[in-house]
Amino acid sequence: MKPQIFLMTGLLPVSGCADDRLMITSPDKSLSVQIHLNPENSRNLTYSIQSQSRPVISDSPISLEFKAMAPLGANLVLKRKRIRSVNEPWERVWKRRKKVVNRFREMTLFLEEGSEPFRRFNLTFRAYDDGIAFRYEIPEQKGFELFRITSESRCFRFVEKPAVWAAEYGYASHQEAAFQEMTMVQIGDRIMGLPVLINIEETLWAAISEADLTDWAGMYLSSGSEGSLVRKLSPLPDGPGISGTWAA
Repeated sequence: MKPQIFLMTGLLPVSGCADDRLMITSPDKSLSVQIHLNPENSRNLTYSIQSQSRPVISDSPISLEFKAMAPLGANLVLKRKRIRSVNEPWERVWKRRKKVVNRFREMTLFLEEGSEPFRRFNLTFRAYDDGIAFRYEIPEQKGFELFRITSESRCFRFVEKPAVWAAEYGYASHQEAAFQEMTMVQIGDRIMGLPVLINIEETLWAAISEADLTDWAGMYLSSGSEGSLVRKLSPLPDGPGISGTWAA
């Protein structure tokens, strides 16, 4: 059997599921992602991923922590959603395969805190035939013009305990190192660079990477609890945190 590999990056049938879950599927229906809003959980925003109906990533939280501000990711209420489907060809300037088809299904969730200060938070998921991507956006809003993120609580909680191929770059390096096979437990608190390759089972592999990164901290990974990889943001040279501003 030909091994299947899909890419998870940190950015249309859409159906509501039990306990406030929303689900999107890839155009060929091979991949799906569920987004869960649970108001009874302190971290009520989670996602999970399935490949060919097989659970790959179980409920994994998404939240942001700020300096001198309350975290953003709990007590979120879905205000509305936007759905679109894209199927468009484009051509590379060079490379072996010149024509490429950009095909995906996308859902954007417009979220807002259910209590003061009612901060808004947008989350977009894309389902490709060979990958799941998601990104978040903090829209311009009064009282949130300047912020410093100290931590981004985003993790990849795998159902199994797969083997991992990763390179230990650290935050300040030339990012050239050999990729080593290891378990998630062996990664520990070491800082692993991207991409990270995961062997979920004999015929299923996954890669974690990021794209479209402008004026933002790069993503690194360390191991967390329950067979998870935890996102780490590269800190400022003078201490933890990433500043962000919105232009008026």
